[in-house]
Amino acid sequence: MDLPFYLNTIPGICALLFGLAAVVFVLRKFNMRQQRVKRTSDLLARINHLDQMIRVDPGNAIAFWEKGQLHEAMGHHEQALRLYRTAHLMCPKAYSTGDYVDAYERLSALSTRLNPKSRIQSVSRS
Repeated sequence: MDLPFYLNTIPGICALLFGLAAVVFVLRKFNMRQQRVKRTSDLLARINHLDQMIRVDPGNAIAFWEKGQLHEAMGHHEQALRLYRTAHLMCPKAYSTGDYVDAYERLSALSTRLNPKSRIQSVSRS
């Protein structure tokens, strides 16, 4: 089988391979974007479900803590800490001060690294 003349040369073959690599790159980037959108919509659906649980039972500390974990996964650090604190205040035995402070330290460090001007209200291990 005869190849087109431009594929009989090294530069022609390199150009073809580069073109194929570019197509693969674009397709992978598109797929990653779709996965990110799907993940975000899944997280939002779970948050909506937890909101319904909280409306039915406003004292459901587990729902507040889990909603905080979802907000943390989405990068909403201040909102996550507010929800963790609410769960801790509702049920200090289940969500100990240590759990809350660990979440605070983790999110505060991350928030400061991502946005040096942001400050999350400090807490203590008392």
